Amino acid sequence: MTYFEILTLDQDYKIDLADLESRYLAASKNYHPDFLNPADSNLENLKLSALVNQAYNTLKNPFLRAEYLLKLEGGPNPDAERTVPAEILEEVMDIRFEMESQGHSPEKNLKIKNILTSRVKYFEERLLILFEQLKCSIPEQRGNVLHELRLCLNSSKYFLNIIAEVDD
Repeated sequence: MTYFEILTLDQDYKIDLADLESRYLAASKNYHPDFLNPADSNLENLKLSALVNQAYNTLKNPFLRAEYLLKLEGGPNPDAERTVPAEILEEVMDIRFEMESQGHSPEKNLKIKNILTSRVKYFEERLLILFEQLKCSIPEQRGNVLHELRLCLNSSKYFLNIIAEVDD
């Protein structure tokens, strides 16, 4: 059973987050021990409750959702394909150089965070486009789209990691 099935959603990158949350809450009420009669609370329901939480946490995050979908679609996993376009690596090096050369002032951190947030937003939009392409791709194109999805996810991780550093 996939996370999409658990939360009764269509298997798609594009989801309505409010709808996701309401489906999560409904599913939680079906399995969470706090909502069950003590006689109905058992190990299977605890496992299902944990699975509902895991599904929700994965699907609400656009990058985790994309990783999960890519896995379901049979695409390359991050361990098998670690490549990133050279221009992304150069951009990341430039950002890191700027961070180190000018110190950690609040203004500087905000400027860098805005740049990073913009890049992350770009990757989110790119993922949406690529998953739409995957839906209507012919078998000969499918491998290329899956590869592009992996490159996009690999690239986005660099920027997400730097945002986490700036937030610390």
